[in-house]
Amino acid sequence: MCTHFKKFRTILFSYLLISFNLIAFGQSVNINTTLTPPYNIPFDNLKEQTSVTVTNTSRNNVNSGSLQLYIEGDNGIIIQSKSTFFDPVLDVAPGTSVTFNGISGDLDNLFNANNLTFTGVTSTTVYSSGLPVGNYSLCFRALDSDGGPISADPPSGCSMFSIQGISHVNVVTQVTPPYSTDLTNYSNNTLVMLQSTDSGDVSLFLDINGDNGVHLQTKESYLPYNIVLEGTPLNVSAFDLAPYFDFQNMVSSGVSITEIQQNGLPPGQYQICIRVRGDNGEFVSDEEPAGCSNMFSINAIEPPQLINPICGDEINSGSNNIVFSWTTPAGASPATTEYTLKIIELFPNQDPNQAFLSATTPPFYEKSVFSQTSILYGPTDPLLEDGKSYAWQVIAKDDELKTSFQNDGRSEVCWFTWKSQEQPGIPVLVTAVKENKPTATFTIVPGFMPQSTVKGKLLYKFKGDNNPVRKVKSGVENSNVKVYNPNVKPNAPPGASVSVEGAKPLPGVSVSLVVTYLFNGTYEGSKQNFSPANQYQIGALMSENAKASDQVLATTITQADGSFVFDHFINPYEDYGKFLQSVSPNGDVLKFNGDMYRVLRLKVNNQYYLSPDINIIANPWDEKDLGEIVSYVKSYNLEVTTQWIKGLMDVKEGYQGKINNVKVQLYRNTAPNHVPADEGNRNANVRPGSNIVIASGTTAGEGSILFKNLVQHNPNDKADRYRLKAEEPEIGENTYKSKNKIYTDHKGTTSFPYNSEQTAI
Repeated sequence: MCTHFKKFRTILFSYLLISFNLIAFGQSVNINTTLTPPYNIPFDNLKEQTSVTVTNTSRNNVNSGSLQLYIEGDNGIIIQSKSTFFDPVLDVAPGTSVTFNGISGDLDNLFNANNLTFTGVTSTTVYSSGLPVGNYSLCFRALDSDGGPISADPPSGCSMFSIQGISHVNVVTQVTPPYSTDLTNYSNNTLVMLQSTDSGDVSLFLDINGDNGVHLQTKESYLPYNIVLEGTPLNVSAFDLAPYFDFQNMVSSGVSITEIQQNGLPPGQYQICIRVRGDNGEFVSDEEPAGCSNMFSINAIEPPQLINPICGDEINSGSNNIVFSWTTPAGASPATTEYTLKIIELFPNQDPNQAFLSATTPPFYEKSVFSQTSILYGPTDPLLEDGKSYAWQVIAKDDELKTSFQNDGRSEVCWFTWKSQEQPGIPVLVTAVKENKPTATFTIVPGFMPQSTVKGKLLYKFKGDNNPVRKVKSGVENSNVKVYNPNVKPNAPPGASVSVEGAKPLPGVSVSLVVTYLFNGTYEGSKQNFSPANQYQIGALMSENAKASDQVLATTITQADGSFVFDHFINPYEDYGKFLQSVSPNGDVLKFNGDMYRVLRLKVNNQYYLSPDINIIANPWDEKDLGEIVSYVKSYNLEVTTQWIKGLMDVKEGYQGKINNVKVQLYRNTAPNHVPADEGNRNANVRPGSNIVIASGTTAGEGSILFKNLVQHNPNDKADRYRLKAEEPEIGENTYKSKNKIYTDHKGTTSFPYNSEQTAI
């Protein structure tokens, strides 16, 4: 009996010992998981907030073991390591600990999407936007070299955390002048502050109301979640506001979207109200009037005021020459406003206003000009009849800025009566014979004002590799665009001609012949070689000569092939070339001393092109053919660098903040008039529309890409902008959020009138 008991005791002891060893072996590792806030960040960034400490509590070494990841939320989301995943990183001696830090890259394989399964959420969502709202546990387990568990089940090895939704946001909105008719401009002068103690991504909802029946709203389905709250007051940037003022993201009533796009907002009193939308699109800010801006007025600009001829005037002239002039309407853009002069014949005792209202046939005369407020009606225009009365009107419009004018831009109607008068002719020497004795007599022969004709063909080209380079640093997630504005220098040296090789016709632009003074001498101790004279130098001239500076003698529009003709324009000057020698102000040769030249220059009346700096000598009665001449595009090259600027990845050794293999697109929403069709590497055959891709490519080297032949922006048109879009790479070990950003060029680079700063005769 005793013997049997001893045997049973031995067997039981051995069994208990074996069981103890199994239990000890099965839980030989303790795991401590630490997760630090913030938690509402992309999943790959959450890894950087994580550290795992593994402690070997057994007497045996843990060799070639592995860790497994398990995340579970109370919203049904489960993310866990694949059953086939095994990463032999555990080598822990008895009684020691090893810590794995996400910021050091120790957990890269565990958080790699290829090694995980996702339930209740997609990998795209968590890697771009982070985990949804909910309560979560982040757990790790240890496996031995055979894949068996050697740490306890959850909740051991777990860290609990919560992601809270946005509960409430206060919105403060203010709209500042100027109050444009172009809706897209309001992203720049609408100030929006969001105040909340919560963190997370939100979207905005705009509600724009006018007292004229206009009502625009953000589409219910538009939820970009492009604004990040971080628990502190946030001033929403113009870039982040811009998509909400994009017509494709809005609906309207009262006036169609198409009409507002084409004509702008009609005059009236407006208010912009903004609310914030959180998860699932629900509103997390108060209803109106909370979040509403101040009331602001969009007023139609008054039409031009007529200056000359005076209403009811009787004009007596020896030639068919009248200068029609008018004012620039207050508030109108001089660079983009087009003026159309219309003249109609009046019947006896006919009311001029009724004549314009009832006119159904083409007017007696009609001509349109850009950026000028006068037209010279000359001998080549339809002849005015002696004793006949004519009515005239000027119509202003601005299609680029969508400016609203009162009375559709139509000025008042004025009239004048034409009374011809024979002009004293040009004295001509005539030889007469009387009684076989030669005598010389002067006879007055009727003549005209001296005229000239200048023609040519205008081409354009880009500066190519000589373009200045602007640099933009564009973070893939959340960045500020930094533009470095270099000293832009014209490409052609003084006196150099521009090759026509590679140049293309420049059609449909306004060009003028302008009287220009050149100075060749010394100015304040510095040598000036045939530079356009400044105002101080011009001031030293006689008043009649000084008044001629920048005088426009003729204006025309280039044809489809770029050709232009200033046909029989009035040319009142005979002393082109050097006409004054040793000019100095009151004898003050220390200020400046040199020769003054008078020439004609071709001015391109368009903000996107430089004017050719050729000097034209066209004396009265001359006919000049300039041949092919080149106007440079106001262009530059843009270097874009993509880099990390959010999270801790940008300080990780080896990355240095630069990202390669990022696809970058540069595009316009629409192409403004007269912008070269081949800007960037855009296909010139592509018809302008919306979202026009100007250039695209993939970053390489130092995370940079160079876009060539871009056009300097019109500072008066806020819609004239490039946009940058950085897209996540299709392959790679990291996942990035795509980013769109408006790139606005500096205004200070539009002041160069000619291809070169100066030129020689």
